[in-house]
Amino acid sequence: LGSMSSVIFSSSDIKEGETYTVLVDGASVGTATAKLGTSSSSSGSLGPNQNGGQPGSGQQGGVSGFQDVGQHDWFASAVRYVTGKSLMNGKSTTAFAPNENMSRAMLATVLYRMSGETAEADSSFRDVSSSAYYAAAVNWASSEGIVNGTGANAFSPNASITREQLAAMLYRYAGEPSVSADLSAYTDTDDISPYASKAVEWCVAKGILSGKSATRLAPQDTATRAECAAMLQRFAAL
Repeated sequence: LGSMSSVIFSSSDIKEGETYTVLVDGASVGTATAKLGTSSSSSGSLGPNQNGGQPGSGQQGGVSGFQDVGQHDWFASAVRYVTGKSLMNGKSTTAFAPNENMSRAMLATVLYRMSGETAEADSSFRDVSSSAYYAAAVNWASSEGIVNGTGANAFSPNASITREQLAAMLYRYAGEPSVSADLSAYTDTDDISPYASKAVEWCVAKGILSGKSATRLAPQDTATRAECAAMLQRFAAL
């Protein structure tokens, strides 16, 4: 293996700066200059990913106690933010489920929490029961013009929210500010629904929404819980 420049030693018989032969199973594998100290592994504690786990794979030291959110995952700070502000909860005490889709009801509930939760729990949508956990949130969002139905007096609360729907709800919550953005880099802008056009422009201009690639905005793709958390964090930072 050749000569090694330095190895951390902890024995009291070793002297700083002295060169020693390194043995593995009795055979020399080279020499090393002594550097006294204690390796981090001797403490028995594990930092992020030191246990061999991959980001989001349930390693120890997960964000906010969630085993499926690694400290170095791209959405780690967003999960920390939304859970710290009580805007989003985990699917359990140990799982945030970052890759699961976000439902329309869930997002209405998140925005309702941001608003201060001041609505009555009723709704004009036939598929939103007054006993549903999201009833007050949907009622509030509808009365404020933040959400619209999906047709035939229905809200479709359990339907997965799309990226453009998420953009539209954030845009309306912000008061539909005037905006102009250049989306010419994206080749799929024809996929943006007319109702969401200004909202998508605004979200891109403000850095809330970014493309899934340099040329694909993917407005009709469903938004994951991680994506929603990230967009909410960017929205709150405006």
